Amino acid sequence: SLRLAESQTGGVGGLRPARKGTLPSVEFAGVRFDNVPAILNEDPGALPVEGGNLGLEMLKSFVVTIDTPGGAMYLQQTADRLPLKRERAGIRTEHFGDRLKVMFVSRDGPAARSGLKAGDEIVAIDIRPVGKDYYSLPDWAHGEPGRSVTLGRSDGSTVQLTLADYY
Repeated sequence: SLRLAESQTGGVGGLRPARKGTLPSVEFAGVRFDNVPAILNEDPGALPVEGGNLGLEMLKSFVVTIDTPGGAMYLQQTADRLPLKRERAGIRTEHFGDRLKVMFVSRDGPAARSGLKAGDEIVAIDIRPVGKDYYSLPDWAHGEPGRSVTLGRSDGSTVQLTLADYY
């Protein structure tokens, strides 16, 4: 049985409840991937209707050629097999200029244990102010388990969050 954590998934149509889990292994295009993060839908209105989402991370280990007129996709494995990124904070934020607004906190993740709540505004990560270059910086929420991150909130308080494999 999979260890699951509360999550959200979304796109067109908005956010919907989901669960995150780690699949022991997945074979894709003849390549075996171990410990694959997956999002499993809980809402019958979400896509895909059945199953889950393994994301695009697995495609990074391939050269992908799409034949639009022929309706085909060709995958050629590259020499490098890249590790699959894993979210380790249990938080979903939206970037608004000089801050990250916390939109969702998984009750199962490190962010909840640190005291973060939906509606909090993060203005600094490890002393570095959140700015317009936020998305060009390394993704702190996908760091190594055990890494401690200090988040500065707009009210002047700080939160210490330790990244973990919580699903």
